[in-house]
Amino acid sequence: MHKFVARRALESVVAMFAISLLVFLMLHLVPGDPVRAMFGEAGSTREQMETIRQQLGLDRPLPDQFVTYVGRLLRGDFGTSFKMGRPVAEVLATQLPATIELAAMAMLIAVLLGLLAGIIAAVYHNTLADTVTMAITLIGISVPNFWLGLVFIIVFSYYLQWLPAVGSGGMISLILPSLTLGLWAAGSLARLVRSSMLEVLNQDYVRTARAKGLARWVVIGKHGLRNALIPVVTMIGILAGNALSGAIIVEAVFSRSGIGRTLVTSIVGRDFPMVQGTVLLIAAIFLTVNLLVDLSYGLIDPRIKTGMESGTPRRAAGMGS
Repeated sequence: MHKFVARRALESVVAMFAISLLVFLMLHLVPGDPVRAMFGEAGSTREQMETIRQQLGLDRPLPDQFVTYVGRLLRGDFGTSFKMGRPVAEVLATQLPATIELAAMAMLIAVLLGLLAGIIAAVYHNTLADTVTMAITLIGISVPNFWLGLVFIIVFSYYLQWLPAVGSGGMISLILPSLTLGLWAAGSLARLVRSSMLEVLNQDYVRTARAKGLARWVVIGKHGLRNALIPVVTMIGILAGNALSGAIIVEAVFSRSGIGRTLVTSIVGRDFPMVQGTVLLIAAIFLTVNLLVDLSYGLIDPRIKTGMESGTPRRAAGMGS
């Protein structure tokens, strides 16, 4: 188990280093002079631009700049926002809770609806309930977040006037954004739960459990769902990362505070330190979530935990208990 954790942690560190390199190069991949791209030529003399270039360290060799950049990151220094005049880390610390709140609520909706829809579709396979459920999930997957958000605003805010359209004002203002973000994830999760459950329910040990006279929902829950959870947990981890990236659009549509809206504003304003810090933070959260998902396998299936202890996790197709 310790070997597996150490190996996965090392892989995350290597991935984070690669991401930090790409984020660092973001500023230097801008066509032309990055200082002109950030500030433009209007109102800036050549001397002023040269001063800015020296302040940013852009007059030094690229390897030296990267070493300095990594050293600052290790100290928690993401630089200073050009537009706000505040440390990037300070801005992100104030905006991150709102995004986590939105992503967590969206994932709660996705898990509840996705598991319920997937189980119903699998249990009532090839029936009207299965067909209707999968049709709804297909619509949920196909509809873009920004379009669904606008529809929710028109219907529930403008016509019905049940919920606020924009802003951050407690749980009631979180309903529409979290539904917008969570329904797509729920559709993806439901389809995976259905296929995974169908595979498990056809296993011999499930038929044996039924032959023993166990209640139908005991067989489905204890023997079926538990053994179908490994790919589902993996998908939940991926969807959690997607929820953070999807929050970029949803926060902009609903004018909510958060790192997503901050990123959009920074891109429009060419605030490169803010963009770099936000992208790096999202990547770090995504890697952390995926590491936690990998470690959770051993809690679901003891045989995978045994594989972890030998350093190589073994993902089983099913487990009779």
